[in-house]
Amino acid sequence: MYYLLYGILYLISLLPAFILYGLSNVAAFCLHKIFRYRIKVIEEGISYALPKQNDTERKEIVRQFYRNFTASFTETILLLSMSEATFKRRATMDVEGILEVLDKDKRAIVLASHLFGWEYGNSAIVGKISVPFAGVYMTVQNAAFEKLMLHIRRRFGALLVSVHDFPKEVHVLDEKKVVWGLMADQRPPLVSGAFWLNFFGRPAPFSAAPEKIAQRLNADVFFILPKKIRRGFYHFDCVKICENAAATERGDITKMYRDTLEQAIKEQPANYLWSHKR
Repeated sequence: MYYLLYGILYLISLLPAFILYGLSNVAAFCLHKIFRYRIKVIEEGISYALPKQNDTERKEIVRQFYRNFTASFTETILLLSMSEATFKRRATMDVEGILEVLDKDKRAIVLASHLFGWEYGNSAIVGKISVPFAGVYMTVQNAAFEKLMLHIRRRFGALLVSVHDFPKEVHVLDEKKVVWGLMADQRPPLVSGAFWLNFFGRPAPFSAAPEKIAQRLNADVFFILPKKIRRGFYHFDCVKICENAAATERGDITKMYRDTLEQAIKEQPANYLWSHKR
């Protein structure tokens, strides 16, 4: 099943980008206007998080969200055959802050979010820092899709560790002083151990794992902020949100992350995964 899926999507990835984005626009229209995919969740989230927007502005955010949502699948498929040189033109990242931390022989952790472009961010950091980059990911039930996504995410050299294997792998990879990357806005499987914080004024669970790892390593913590230049082109800023994590109190780093994420969403509201219910 994997090879069939890979073969079909690889051939699709060879099509000109303008054709794929055209199909993406059609898919966005169908999801929005015909199938009404998670429309209530999306509209409710935007309305709650952005109360100062009027109805016309919210409708435009919803429309742009669907276009960005389907485009994200196109951009992921394109990664199957995209050359490294092309990728570097499409995804740039400022890692100066991380390099300064590593030069001081300190540890760094980067926290990502479901702002569109996250798949590009995973690979954009590889090769720009002086140590390996290891991303922690959530497994999916479909084995073929899981294998395909791992192939895409590893293409340019990223290390991938599933959240289930992380406890036994962390000690091995720590010896290489890797920079850990975690998707910190995913709803944790077990909310009993999560941090419950107001997210745009509404209680939401945040995984405690990123903060605990940062504190154990006494790392400096960075937020990966994607800025969409145009379709398929992103620039990522590494925004430092915390120094010397071991000196922070319980919940401090998660709150800093929450605050930075909220500001990023306000600046590019159509670029957040509103269908990912928080």
